[in-house]
Amino acid sequence: MSSLTERLLTALIGIPLILTFLYLGGTFFYLLVLVTTILALAEYRSLWEVKNCQVTSWIYLAGAGLITLSWLDLNAYSLAFIFAVFVSLFIYHGLQGTWQNSTIATGVALVIIGLVYIAWPLSLLLPLREYGFDVVLLLLALVFGSDTAAFFIGSRFGRHPLAPRISPKKSIEGAIGALITSSLVGAAWSIFFSTSLPIIAGIFLGLLASILAQTGDLLESMLKRFCGAKDSGKLLPGHGGILDRLDSLLLVIPLIYYLANLIK
Repeated sequence: MSSLTERLLTALIGIPLILTFLYLGGTFFYLLVLVTTILALAEYRSLWEVKNCQVTSWIYLAGAGLITLSWLDLNAYSLAFIFAVFVSLFIYHGLQGTWQNSTIATGVALVIIGLVYIAWPLSLLLPLREYGFDVVLLLLALVFGSDTAAFFIGSRFGRHPLAPRISPKKSIEGAIGALITSSLVGAAWSIFFSTSLPIIAGIFLGLLASILAQTGDLLESMLKRFCGAKDSGKLLPGHGGILDRLDSLLLVIPLIYYLANLIK
C-alpha cells in the first residue's frame, strides 16, 4: 500500500471520528483532547530519549492536569499550574540532591517546554468548543486546508526549497499554495457560514493561520531533525505520529482562542 493511500485511509477513518467527538462536546470532547495530549506527550518524550534526554513520566500527569483544569473552566490558572509544576520538580530534585545533575536539569526544562508547546495549546480547545462547534471547525478547516495544499501543491509543483536545513521536502510553491488555500477557506467561511466575520477579515485570518501552521510544522521538523527522527511516531499510517498531525495546529489554536475571546 502506498504512502498516499495510507494517508487517505487514515484521514477517512480519523476525520469522522474527530468530528463526532467534537460535535458531541462535553465529556466526550474532553476525553478526546486528554487522550490526544497524553499520546502527543509520549511521542515528545520518546523523541528526546533518542538524544539520551530523560523527560520524567510526571509530564503525563502534568499534561492531564492542564487539560482537566481547562475542562473545569479554570484555564485562567494554566500559567500558575505550569509554574507550580516547575517549583515542585525543583523542590523534589533539590531534596533528592540531584538538581546539580545536568541530565536532571535538562529533563525538568523539557517537561516545562513540553507542557507549554503541547499541553497548553491543546487545553485551549475545550473553552474554544464552548464558543461553538463551528469555531473549532473553522480552526480545523484553516489548518488542514493549509496542510493539504502544502502537501499536494508542493509534491506536484515544488521546485524551490523553503527551509532545506530543516525540512528538505517543503517548498516555496507549497507554502504559497497553503497561504492561498487557507485565505480562500477564511473567505468562504465568512461568506457561507458567518455573519460576524467580514470577507477581508476571513482572508487575513486564513493568511495568518497558514503562516502559524507552517511555522508549527517547521518547528516540529526542527525537533525531529535535532533528535534524529523521521517521524514522531507510527500510530497514524501515512502520517507518522500524533505530533506529526498536531504540529500545525499547536500555534494556531491560541490565535483562534484569543480572537474568539476578543469578539465574543
